[in-house]
Amino acid sequence: MKPSLRTALRLGALVSILGFLASAGGGTYLFYFALARKGPAHEERAAATDEIAAQSRLQGRAWMRASPFETLSASAKDGVSLRGYYRGGPSRRTAVLVHGYGTNASLMADYARFYLEDGINVFLPDNRAHGASGGQWVGMGWLDRDDLLVWIQALIEKANGGCEILLHGISMGAAAVMMAGGAEIPSQVKCLIADCGYTSVEAQFKYQLEHMFGLPPFPLFHIASLESKIIAGYGFAEASALEAVKKSRIPIFFIHGDADDFVPARMARELYESAPGEKRLWLVPGAQHAMAYYANPQEYVRQVRDFYREFLSDP
Repeated sequence: MKPSLRTALRLGALVSILGFLASAGGGTYLFYFALARKGPAHEERAAATDEIAAQSRLQGRAWMRASPFETLSASAKDGVSLRGYYRGGPSRRTAVLVHGYGTNASLMADYARFYLEDGINVFLPDNRAHGASGGQWVGMGWLDRDDLLVWIQALIEKANGGCEILLHGISMGAAAVMMAGGAEIPSQVKCLIADCGYTSVEAQFKYQLEHMFGLPPFPLFHIASLESKIIAGYGFAEASALEAVKKSRIPIFFIHGDADDFVPARMARELYESAPGEKRLWLVPGAQHAMAYYANPQEYVRQVRDFYREFLSDP
């Protein structure tokens, strides 16, 4: 072999090795960036939003701190310690309100207030790796699905079996709600409300890589998914709200801002079209991600109440 050819092959091999190492490092960075716990509960904040939402959420947090919420504890199937906050009265009806990525239960305070005004008990869990719940790895709805089933059973036992439950989630919380709805869920769960949820973790991460960071999915996505499977216990492809919705027979109300550029509104349409049971879709004009309520609070409450009153008993 000529020295020049040997040198070229060695350089090619070196470039390939360096490229692989760079890709592996990028995939590992993506895994830790996306799924590692972001910090202790007292440091967590809701993502920056417009001023109306920011002020409303700030007031909601203060209201929640001053309200007589009961702290509940549970253990996940894998042993992770879970925390949640319950407030109720004599009603048989309970709304489980599930927050999104990187926040905690207090993000759902604004929603809790209108349910309480309607005489419905509320339960606000801290998702694993968020708030006061334990866990090192964010579940992206998939691990939270099983945690929700634990909480649902706890609420049923708290009510001695005589209760009706609705699940209402935002963003990652909406994915968790939909994924739980496709599992073997107790008959006490009567309806689901999924606000700006994604079709799957795979679709969401690929969308973010391509449209937000200008990066191709291969190989970063595949390396990160493999690391997630090994370390966090799930791969991105299996974490599908879309497949869960196809199996669910629980009525679902899909809500999505038509100006959402974080989780595109086309995902809501795909989810709606795939749901085989009773369903409703509301695309909120001009609303960005997780902003449907703040874009028009009165209309949001009216739409949500019209939906769940079809499936819950009167007080």
